[in-house]
Amino acid sequence: MLHAVTKANQMLGLIRRTFTYMDCELMKQLFTNVVRPHLKYGSVVWHPFLKQDIELLEGVQHWATKMVPGLAKLSYEERLRKLDFCSNKIVRVTRFYVYVKRRRRPVTCVLITTLLSCPVAAFA
Repeated sequence: MLHAVTKANQMLGLIRRTFTYMDCELMKQLFTNVVRPHLKYGSVVWHPFLKQDIELLEGVQHWATKMVPGLAKLSYEERLRKLDFCSNKIVRVTRFYVYVKRRRRPVTCVLITTLLSCPVAAFA
């Protein structure tokens, strides 16, 4: 998992060095198309349950949301709302739920209320 976080951070560094201007829409496109695939790769297999692993994954998105001018001083939750992002934890739970449903296995615990509070576009 550390390899996935390292690659995602490398991609964010590449984005920061390459683009001189960054707005919300551009960051959303770049993050979902360039960075998030590194975080999603094999997420069902290594679904993290340790707090330190979850914080590592969430840290990538923390850094990405701070790269947009004008959003750095806002709280993390406000930055997520402005960028129309979901917490990585919610995305992982949803992907795991879809994986289990495709296998037609019973799911014992899914936080539907949490999942419904997040925009559907974040799971694409």
